[in-house]
Amino acid sequence: ELVLIRKQYDISDHAQSSTAATSSFARRIWPKLHTIMANETGSFHLCGQRLRERWVGNDITIFSPIYAATEGLIGVNTDMNGKTYVLSPKAMFFEFLPMDESNNDD
Repeated sequence: ELVLIRKQYDISDHAQSSTAATSSFARRIWPKLHTIMANETGSFHLCGQRLRERWVGNDITIFSPIYAATEGLIGVNTDMNGKTYVLSPKAMFFEFLPMDESNNDD
């Protein structure tokens, strides 16, 4: 039998606690948490920034495994602690145009 225990956390309590300055809210809930895997590319960068500011701080890594777009997969992250993406050329179609032709409607 699986029993789920749910504890309510109040963010205001965290902000006022003595450990809030040294420990993130996520770390207090999950003390062994070391990595969050989430898409943090493109417009999702803002979500990652907010996640760091409000919940996890800088002591927990947010690993973004892919560089994605609406059209599909662009690249794969090869650096667990950074953002080094390798182009995935067979994942979708790419067309590179010279900059001087970029204003041409054709």
